[in-house]
Amino acid sequence: MHTDDWTGRQLGIVVHADLVRIHPFTDGNGRTTRLLADLVYATVQNPTELQYDWELDKLRLRRTTSRLRPRPGHCGARRLHRCAAHRDIGRLSC
Repeated sequence: MHTDDWTGRQLGIVVHADLVRIHPFTDGNGRTTRLLADLVYATVQNPTELQYDWELDKLRLRRTTSRLRPRPGHCGARRLHRCAAHRDIGRLSC
């Protein structure tokens, strides 16, 4: 297999896939293979690919937190916490 024309991303993906395939450790295969793939990717990639889209991150955060806000007919987080902290789970009703 010739890898001279591969991008850093492609090489990282192949490294990750091959390590997952051989499953070298009893525990921690996922963490270790992701770390190694990220290191390979960061080492061989084009520096212009090292950008992170903070606006996309903010959008994801807004979308996630909007799901946590109380909606009509639902318990708010504080009320749910009070309810769960003082009642048996079998009798939980907010």
